[in-house]
Amino acid sequence: MRISRLRIRAIGGLLLGGSMLFALACGGSDADDPTAVPTAPASGSTAAATAAPTRAPSDLPAPKSGAGVVTVVLQKVASHPGISSAAGGEGSVFWGAGETLFTTSAGPTFGLPWLAKEWEIASDLSSVTITLQQGVQFHKDWGEMTAEDVVWSLNDANATTNEESIHAQAGDLSAVFLEAEVVDTYRMRLPFKIFDPRWQSNALSDGWQPTGIFSKKVFDQMGRDWMLENTIMTGPFEVRNWLPGDNATLDAVENHWRQSPQINPIIYRQI
Repeated sequence: MRISRLRIRAIGGLLLGGSMLFALACGGSDADDPTAVPTAPASGSTAAATAAPTRAPSDLPAPKSGAGVVTVVLQKVASHPGISSAAGGEGSVFWGAGETLFTTSAGPTFGLPWLAKEWEIASDLSSVTITLQQGVQFHKDWGEMTAEDVVWSLNDANATTNEESIHAQAGDLSAVFLEAEVVDTYRMRLPFKIFDPRWQSNALSDGWQPTGIFSKKVFDQMGRDWMLENTIMTGPFEVRNWLPGDNATLDAVENHWRQSPQINPIIYRQI
């Protein structure tokens, strides 16, 4: 299971980067250039001249999808409940639909800011106050993410504040945090049950079993049952359709707060 998660996360890291650029470095002598065409041997040479292999354009295979379309083959297209306590958010983050407060995608350093902008730990290590990014929009015009959404998502996933949570991080959140609190529109406070220096990397990032952020407005207006069939998050891809055990299609989010993808759509297929 761990290997599968890492593979999916690696795919998600490539997608969230926006694009892939392949560069061919040129320079030096022809001997160092694999694309150089060999010259004919000098008169009297016994070396055989070798023509550079070529391929006629008509021999190239026709593309099977439009430009910008990426298809990913997986062993399993899982369910996608759009609510933390129903184990939602983990796969959605890895597959590009969701985001976490912190990220590891920029390198090996854990706990780099993502939906979180900055934070301050109390001098007595009793809590941490987190300031959020502003202007982050939920999919399908569900409005801006605020501290209320983040607090609700974390408390919904945390087994200390929600005994019914079956989120993969339910126990990890419970071991470290008490009930999250709203400070103001873009600030929240997380009291520590026991201070853990890995608090942002181990429990609140995409480095292990991520707790993605959902919209409380969706929950209030549409209810839990609707969220079990629909995913509204903040990632660079939004869900168009999702058939567990078969396939899923996610569309690029235009004008995403961080970076809009340069591939669209991304299709996941189970084999």
